[in-house]
Amino acid sequence: MALGFLDLLQATGDAAWLEHARQVLDDALARFRADDGGFHDTAFDAEALVARPREISDNASPSGQSAMVHALATYAALTGSGIHRDAAEKTLAVLARLAERAPRFAGHALAAAEAMLEGPEEIVVVGAPGPARDALEDVARRRPGAVVLVAEPGRDDVPLLVGRDEVDGLPAAYVCRNFVCERPVTDAAQLSR
Repeated sequence: MALGFLDLLQATGDAAWLEHARQVLDDALARFRADDGGFHDTAFDAEALVARPREISDNASPSGQSAMVHALATYAALTGSGIHRDAAEKTLAVLARLAERAPRFAGHALAAAEAMLEGPEEIVVVGAPGPARDALEDVARRRPGAVVLVAEPGRDDVPLLVGRDEVDGLPAAYVCRNFVCERPVTDAAQLSR
């Protein structure tokens, strides 16, 4: 659910989705967290069971664990939240054992691990709507595992947007990792490189 909200934020630019994602993630951290850093499939305050279920392997669909890593890492990339990034790293540590023993059952977890190793890339495209901004957006959205935000100048309602503006009146793309950005570029070919 949280990852869906974060995808909606990236697709629409509507910052309201960020708050929805935070609420879901914070509830999961408070009620579903396991002692080893992973997550259970039921909340601690749910009906008492002999054992709390916990599926860690990916199959035709991602496990809850893998989905949580992606959601936590994406939220951290958009907000700079160390709490959420730390939770993603701890959950990956739990999934590492499965990835070593049976990698075919850890595909989504391994994709999350690669994204975490890469940062993940945080790409902000800022500028007035038009062909120049569209060209930058097109290149940015092709980056596998990247968190991409496209916005008009002057927005600061998502932490990743703070301080990002056009360059010399032209739409600009900022490629960042952990909120540390390279020099902004205004040309799609530069962004591709």
